[in-house]
Amino acid sequence: MANWYRANYSPRFLDPGADISIRNARIPVRYIHGAKDFAFVPELATGSAAFVDADADEHVLEDGSHWMPQAQPEKVAALVADWVERHRLP
Repeated sequence: MANWYRANYSPRFLDPGADISIRNARIPVRYIHGAKDFAFVPELATGSAAFVDADADEHVLEDGSHWMPQAQPEKVAALVADWVERHRLP
């Protein structure tokens, strides 16, 4: 994950005056986050569907932390499997 963050980070993202143009996602997106996540507070997800030009869904695990795939693998896997099944191509 550290390489993913490094590859996608730009100091401009922290500059409120920067003119940043990022295309909306054009594929269905399900954003899963934990209500007890210490790093990604709910305010970071609220409204993110506005940046998706397809079906978008925010799913909050009330007892979820930052480590949901490790702590709750069955719940996360079920949410991902459901999303993939609903958006499977014919």
